[in-house]
Amino acid sequence: MSYELASKADLEAQKLIEELIRVTSDGRTDEMTLGRLEKRARKLIGGNAQAAHTCLGAIGALRFDAKRVNEHFKIALRLPGDRSTVHVNYSVALQHVEDLQGSFAAIQGALQLDPGNPTYLDMAVRRALDAGRFREAAKYAERYDAARPVEKPNELGHTAQELVDALSEETFTEGGVRNLLEIAAKVQRKHRVQRESVRISCETDDPHSFSVRKSVWTTPKHAAEMNEELADVWAADEALSGDPGFKLTVSFVGMETPGVSDPQGDP
Repeated sequence: MSYELASKADLEAQKLIEELIRVTSDGRTDEMTLGRLEKRARKLIGGNAQAAHTCLGAIGALRFDAKRVNEHFKIALRLPGDRSTVHVNYSVALQHVEDLQGSFAAIQGALQLDPGNPTYLDMAVRRALDAGRFREAAKYAERYDAARPVEKPNELGHTAQELVDALSEETFTEGGVRNLLEIAAKVQRKHRVQRESVRISCETDDPHSFSVRKSVWTTPKHAAEMNEELADVWAADEALSGDPGFKLTVSFVGMETPGVSDPQGDP
């Protein structure tokens, strides 16, 4: 889940995107760093406006500011340049602010411009799974395999098919799953905690039960508090308790050790 360099980006734009990739993957960014990056991005507007707005949108994602993400990427998409790369980076930024449906829509925009790109197809599989769109994930996995016939199948294609099989058995509905995933995303947005990675897996003792584990940049203690909040909402929602019920669960796993990085301020 990393930003992509435009094919003809100038040197300063490349350096800025590379630094944004680094600070985003670090999981912790102080306001001084963000201010410095924003100043550099605004200097690009006169020479490479598309790259500048892409970077400003990515900085908005680090601030968990979905409004700013959308504003800057919509401008970037109207400017001359590599629009497919803008769509890809828009998808990454939206994923960082936990706009799951928007992130999926953005990678679809890249595929409209470059339908056979294996990298984009792989991203579409991941974004579709992330958004609870399992049938679409399976279709994109098939397209990925067709685009790379002599390579290994898409690594998430089997998971996507297992989820489609569960839908066929009426284990749960995509609508029910999306409701749960959106509630989890709201918890993250409320706590301003960004993901490091997401893993969806089938439980070994039940072929139609799945777990979604979201590794997030916070302490285990804070992640446990987020899990309690998510569980309270789940228990209070009768529809959610039935669909997906216990057949698909979501949990947060803290990636940081307690200390100054703890967003709750614990020593």
